[in-house]
Amino acid sequence: MLKLWKVNAKAGDATVKYPFAPFPTNKDMRGKPEHNAELCIACGACGVACPADAIRMDTDLTADTITWSIDYGRCIFCGRCEEACPMEAIKLTEEFELAVMSKDDLTSKSVYTLEHCSRCGKPFARIRRSTTPSACCRRPAAWKPSRPPVPSVCARSASASSTPCAPPRP
Repeated sequence: MLKLWKVNAKAGDATVKYPFAPFPTNKDMRGKPEHNAELCIACGACGVACPADAIRMDTDLTADTITWSIDYGRCIFCGRCEEACPMEAIKLTEEFELAVMSKDDLTSKSVYTLEHCSRCGKPFARIRRSTTPSACCRRPAAWKPSRPPVPSVCARSASASSTPCAPPRP
């Protein structure tokens, strides 16, 4: 019996001190997805790529808004949203503790205001922090940006002509 106690004393603790001490995680751990609303262009690529349907894009045309939301209760932390985002607005963090008292606390939302096309009047999400032409402003292949574009027309009205979209005149 004394011999067994000596072996166990030399081996040390077999468990970690979690939750009283931080749990060590790997650098490439797929934890909670964090959404950066400043970089997001509300394209919806993350919602299409999400296999668990945890990310949703809801359009409210009466309020001229798009609501981006993620339900962490449905999220399987696969990382497809991070891969699909063209602006790198979603990053997987090392945070894995998602325990909450209410199920509603597992939802995160961002609301974006819609712009209207100057030609046809259809709504589209305004692009911020972009130096390339947006999907709603089709330009010829030889077009080179001299300044960040100001989208004012959608793809439907711009595709009818071969000339670049022009911002509305004041």
